[in-house]
Amino acid sequence: MKDINTKKVFGLSIIFTTLIFVAGIFAGFGLDKLRTTDVFSDLQESELKAQSFAIEQEFLEKISDYDCDLATGRLSLMSKELGTLGNNLISYEKNSLFKKDDYDYLVRKYFLQEIRTYTLFEELKKKCNLDNDLILFFFDPEDDVSARQGNVLDVLVETNQNVSVFALNAKYEKDPTLNTVKAYYNISVTPTLIINDKIKKEGLIGKEEIMEMLE
Repeated sequence: MKDINTKKVFGLSIIFTTLIFVAGIFAGFGLDKLRTTDVFSDLQESELKAQSFAIEQEFLEKISDYDCDLATGRLSLMSKELGTLGNNLISYEKNSLFKKDDYDYLVRKYFLQEIRTYTLFEELKKKCNLDNDLILFFFDPEDDVSARQGNVLDVLVETNQNVSVFALNAKYEKDPTLNTVKAYYNISVTPTLIINDKIKKEGLIGKEEIMEMLE
């Protein structure tokens, strides 16, 4: 009788453990679905804002004086929102167990939006003679030094309103536009910073040194 009860308890334990494991799988799948939907929605909104900005500038150029202050404020906000979205996307990708194809699609859309916003900002700097500083940050998501450089840049952006950072995965090979950008700047080392489209610095760079180059 004792052996029978022991077998029942053991069998129930296996069933209970299996149910918990299956429930965990479904919970992880559901969480990934929510994350994917959330990031995709944010990317769509970012794309609409970039399109809206471009159309607005074309309209203002044709009918009135160009409003540099308005344009600068909009692009600065867009770049900060992209930065937050990028941090979320990278975090979700590392913790994801499912929907790798969906994440890859979102990552590709994100990098393209980064390049588009950076290009719009560069054009605005020339048109309005702005003193805003733009930094392209080429990183490797598996590289600890890149992660440290990212932390330095996060602090830099938080303490300097005129600095915008656009982070691009130097190891991502699935988009021709991103590959063209990497080839143009001859990116072979991570991390690498392109500062105001003029200065190229490879390896880990401290905040104070970056500030000196910006000044």
